[in-house]
Amino acid sequence: MLKDMKNNKLRKYIFSQVSQVAGLSFIYLVEMCLFICKEPPKEKRLRFLFNLFSKQTKTLRSKDIKNFIEIFRLPMQVFKLATFLSLEQFLDELDGVDIDFSALLAARPMMIAMTAVTPETDEEEREAILAAMNGHKNLETFIYETLPDEQEYFVIEKDFWESWCTALAITQDGKYSIKKEHKDFIDNKKLMMEMHQFRMKDLTYKQDFVLLPKYVYHPLSKWYSCEKEITRTVIQYRRERRFGGM
Repeated sequence: MLKDMKNNKLRKYIFSQVSQVAGLSFIYLVEMCLFICKEPPKEKRLRFLFNLFSKQTKTLRSKDIKNFIEIFRLPMQVFKLATFLSLEQFLDELDGVDIDFSALLAARPMMIAMTAVTPETDEEEREAILAAMNGHKNLETFIYETLPDEQEYFVIEKDFWESWCTALAITQDGKYSIKKEHKDFIDNKKLMMEMHQFRMKDLTYKQDFVLLPKYVYHPLSKWYSCEKEITRTVIQYRRERRFGGM
């Protein structure tokens, strides 16, 4: 989702927080999407960053201090080689320091996708899903990339996915123009056999349905109505990748 090393380090902290999907950590993530990237009062930004890097503890430790300095491109002497910092010390040390928030702004699309906060524009929605797909515009390529890590994928009707990609111009040529007409709900019920809650019809992958990793499916299922959630296990063979468990 984020390509360079500094952003990858920031991604580590974001994923660490999002794994704690209850309580304050989730509140802070949503707060970041809605407020932190829109230049709120500096102290509010700093309090969020402290909690992100301290992982909800009361102290920022040496390794996290070093990572913070690297991600936001601060001089090493800012924290005077401190091995730990309280929130009060953290705020005091950064008083008057010009922080480069570009890494945080670059993480915004990914955060929108991970928390399913409603995008403000079609462009923002497009960028969020592309971030969730690690920049890939080809779904199949992205699925192959995630196979070693993902064990469960989400099924959606192909008509919705194609309509959404066409409307928001998720194409491989790098050129696009946002279009507004596309399906406003995911009709997964038509994929299921009548009178069965879990059994799908005799359908063909890529012809009738597609598979989405969780961080692509999750925001789309929140932004668009989806009354039936369908999950399937994907099996990766040693020499040839095939989709199984259908």
